[in-house]
Formats: sequence, C-alpha cells, structure tokens
Amino acid sequence: MNTAPSVACEIESDWEIAYHFKQDGDIDNAFEQITSHYPLVEHSYQRCVVEAIFDINPIGRGGKDGDWTYNFKLCRKLLREFKDEFTPGDSNGLIRFQLAVEMFREAVFFLGFDQTDRSNVDWKDSDAVWIKFLSVWPKVNQPEGFDAFERAVQDAIAHPITISEHALDPNLSSAGLADTSQFVLCIAYHLQLFRGDDSILLPVKRIGKSCGKSEAFAKNFGSSILQLLAQSDLLVVTDSSYSFQRKEAKQFRFMIDRTDLYRVVN
Repeated sequence: MNTAPSVACEIESDWEIAYHFKQDGDIDNAFEQITSHYPLVEHSYQRCVVEAIFDINPIGRGGKDGDWTYNFKLCRKLLREFKDEFTPGDSNGLIRFQLAVEMFREAVFFLGFDQTDRSNVDWKDSDAVWIKFLSVWPKVNQPEGFDAFERAVQDAIAHPITISEHALDPNLSSAGLADTSQFVLCIAYHLQLFRGDDSILLPVKRIGKSCGKSEAFAKNFGSSILQLLAQSDLLVVTDSSYSFQRKEAKQFRFMIDRTDLYRVVN
C-alpha cells in the first residue's frame, strides 16, 4: 500500500483515535475508526489485525512487548480465524494475508510501536515485515485460544481408545482404576497425535482434575497415576532431566506405533 502523505496523516490520526477507544474498552468503535482506510483488506483479516495491534503492550509506550513478538500475535489471530483452512506450520497460501500484514505494519509504524532500542524489524520496510511474517508463521504451534490439553481431553471423550489388559499395571485394574487409567492414556494418545514426533507434557494437576479429583487432591492423584502408567510400554518418559526445583516438567511420549497394546474405538 503506497499511501500519499496527506492520507497517511489521516490514517495515523485515526489509528491514534482507535487506540484511545481501545484503552476505554470500546473495541467496536476502535475497529470502525480504521476499517474504511483499508478497502482492499477483507473484513475478517482487518479484525485480526486490529485485535493483534490492541494486544501489543509495546516497550515504546511503557510496556514489555519487544517487536519480535508482534508478528506472533498476528499469526495466532489469523490461525484462530482460519483454523479450518490452515494447520499449524502450514505455510501454503499465505499470500492471501499480504495486504493484512501491510495494514499491520502501518499500524505499528503510525502508533510508534517500533520505537525501541531492541527493534528486530524495520517497520518502515514493507518487504522486511512481510518476510518476517513468513518466517514467523511456521513457528506458531497453535492458534490463539487453543488449549492442546483441553482439546485432547475432549477428543479422549469423543474418540476413546481401548487399552490391552497386558499394557496396564494389574494393581490399577484390581483397584478399579482400569477405566481411569485408560482415560489418562487416551488423553496422552490424542496429545501425541497433535505433537507428532515431539514429546508431550501431561500436567499432573490437570490430569487429576480431568479424572474428577478435587482441587486439593488433583495434583497428587495425577502425579501418582502418571508414575504408574509410565511403567507401561505405552507411555514412556523421554526426558530424565526434569526437576521440580528448577520447574522443568517431565516429558512423555505415547507409543503410537504399539498398536498391539491399544485400539481406536471410533
């Protein structure tokens, strides 16, 4: 977008007005202040740009967000909006977002968000910002608002797996915990599908709460059942350097290829 100086001044002024609307919590009026300046940018793309801009807490305005985070915010907004058309890391077809990225660049520049001693991008350069966007997109693992663990719990309920009795500690079965053990392993299975070849994290408290345990006892229950399930051939610990003191979580892998020990129900 090559913007004439007089028009640029008007757009800069309207971004400032929109930003003040945002500070008052009036996002709709903020959006309306801007949208007419970008007729070539689809409405849904514009919304993502405006929301991403308003999520930035820039160093230049007393915040903590360096400009290297800006494109990540935009990418997560766009991936959330078009999650049915893109998978995380899929870079095909990104040209559709080029005008939206230019709108985003202008906003950063007009609002002075680029004014930081630690700037990583020349926000006056359209090509530089576009290239930065293209380099950031494959690094965005999940859209905004996506909770991989919660999604895995939902998938475990909707698409359960049946675990072979040989894969479970017999003490769990005899204690009436076979169904609970299968559910936890099913969560791990769906998390592994999402993560591919990477290790997965199984937060002990969330595991316990997913199994119906109270806030007070969820963490202890989750830790205990994972410790037992990690002795099976289906769930293995992949990082032995975890440390509670260093706040480094234990990492696991569900052995997808061990189809002799489980089957997908539907």
